[in-house]
Amino acid sequence: MARRPDSAPATRHPSQLNALAIGLALWRWLDTARTYGWLLAITLWPTGPPRDARHRPQRPDPHRKGTMQMASTDNTVARTLHDVGLAAWFGGSLMGATGVNGAAAVVEDPTQRLRVANTGWARWTPLNLAGIAAHLAGGAVLTGANKGRLAGQQGVATASRVKTVLTVAALGTTAYARLLGKKLERAGDVPVEGGTTPDPTTPEEVARAQRQLTALQWVIPALTGAVLVVNARMGEQQRPAQVTQGLLRRLLPGR
Repeated sequence: MARRPDSAPATRHPSQLNALAIGLALWRWLDTARTYGWLLAITLWPTGPPRDARHRPQRPDPHRKGTMQMASTDNTVARTLHDVGLAAWFGGSLMGATGVNGAAAVVEDPTQRLRVANTGWARWTPLNLAGIAAHLAGGAVLTGANKGRLAGQQGVATASRVKTVLTVAALGTTAYARLLGKKLERAGDVPVEGGTTPDPTTPEEVARAQRQLTALQWVIPALTGAVLVVNARMGEQQRPAQVTQGLLRRLLPGR
């Protein structure tokens, strides 16, 4: 039987090859356009509120914790007034007891010693009053801001009461010391040993006021220093662990 010759490979017409190339190019172009179209749509898609809602006044959300709420509860100014005022009160009284009254004792003329001490205290008094006022104003704001902790965290109310008692005692002592100082100012140039130390020739009324100031000049820095210690303790009570422990002790007294 005669063998059939192998068939020749099929050849495509040039027009068919051109059509295939054009089809592939068109498919690639469409695929690229689709990809970039999606990217462009995602980029330009509006993500903000509708146009009419942008001009609509927004009501504050009380449950939203944002920058405005943090600013409204920030007590930096009140804490600064409280701490700086207390520091001036404590430091000024301590410096006066050691510096002003002590420096007056080295004046050669005994009749000028009291004048030197009185002048120093008179210059400091307005600044001292400003410091006390700043301390009290800042303390009032901080007390109102921490009323929740005063009621719920165990130990905070006790520390606050101790601080209040010490502050009232320091206020009373400072006021009485200033009254005695005004009495010494009215006494004029009388002979004394120092700002708070009389000598044998000092008039009795002046000597009595000086003896009282001898004790009060140390009582004031002692009381204001104690307020500083209690204030430091109250700052420690604001630590998260201390707050949690105080709340648990309030809720579970037996533990």
